Order: sequence, then C-alpha cells, then structure tokens
Amino acid sequence: MQVKDIIASRVSLAPMAGITDYVLRSLIREHSKTCLLTTEMISSEALTQVKDTDIVVRDENHTPISYQLSGHKPKMLADSAEYLQRYADMIDINMGCPVNKVALKNDAGSALLKDPLKVRDIVSS
Repeated sequence: MQVKDIIASRVSLAPMAGITDYVLRSLIREHSKTCLLTTEMISSEALTQVKDTDIVVRDENHTPISYQLSGHKPKMLADSAEYLQRYADMIDINMGCPVNKVALKNDAGSALLKDPLKVRDIVSS
C-alpha cells in the first residue's frame, strides 16, 4: 500500500512534544476525518526500555497516524520501529529537531544531519 492510499488529505498534524498526545489527536479526529495525525516525538531509547507507555495508545479512528521516533542508535531505532508497526500507519524518524535537549545532548534530531553515514545506517536498519 502506498502513502497516497492511506492519506486522503494534504494536512498533517505536526509532532509537538507534550502537545500531540492522545487527547489532542482525538479532538483533531472529531473535526477532521482525513488529516494525518502524528504522535509527539518518542525516544527510541525510552521505548525499548518501557514498551507499555501511554504515548503509543491510539483508537481505531486515529488512522491515518504517524509515530515519530528520535534517537541516534540504528539498532535501537529499528527495534522501536518494529515494535510500533502494530500501531502506526507511518513511522517518521526525526532528523529536524534543533532543540538542544534532543539534538546536541543526544546526537539526535538535526544533529544527525552532520553524519550522513549514521543517517544511512539508521535508514538501512
């Protein structure tokens, strides 16, 4: 199945830490049946340690939904993506967040773009 078959709208809810939680996604879905919903950023490191987190919870009407992963370890991102496949219509690897807490301190987000070989390894995994 191709993305265009899943997403009928050109509108997407942006992933915002602490904002795009279950409640907001449910409210958005009440008013838009086709908008691509997105979770807040999920740390691949945290997800591999705690699988039963509220952040992955979704309703059937939350389709289409994209889960955004952050991290810098290819195997950990791959394991997290594999786990999320049961929930997600799409998985987004965050390579754009410039926030110091994510990018500079954790070598994730936009910091990944400084290392194209690491990006290759992440995408390949």
